Amino acid sequence: MSDLSASQPIPDDRITHPAWSKDATIYQLNTRQFTPEGTFKAAETPTVAFSDSLGHGEFVDAFSGAAVTLAAATALTLPPWGYRVFTRG
Repeated sequence: MSDLSASQPIPDDRITHPAWSKDATIYQLNTRQFTPEGTFKAAETPTVAFSDSLGHGEFVDAFSGAAVTLAAATALTLPPWGYRVFTRG
């Protein structure tokens, strides 16, 4: 039987997370499930809507520091491989 110890998860007490990630909401695009075609071409300029009320409220963009309000009417357009990170304001 092979030794699986190298593939075990790192205990949480050995991981140092950046301060901004404590209350962060991170959105990512899973291309295969995001578009009916399941292709990168179909998802080149995706628009993300915030229909889930858990994502609504006042946030701070973790990279620019800008205040951001996310509501049901909010839509973000992300470039391929793009992402935005918001923390609760």
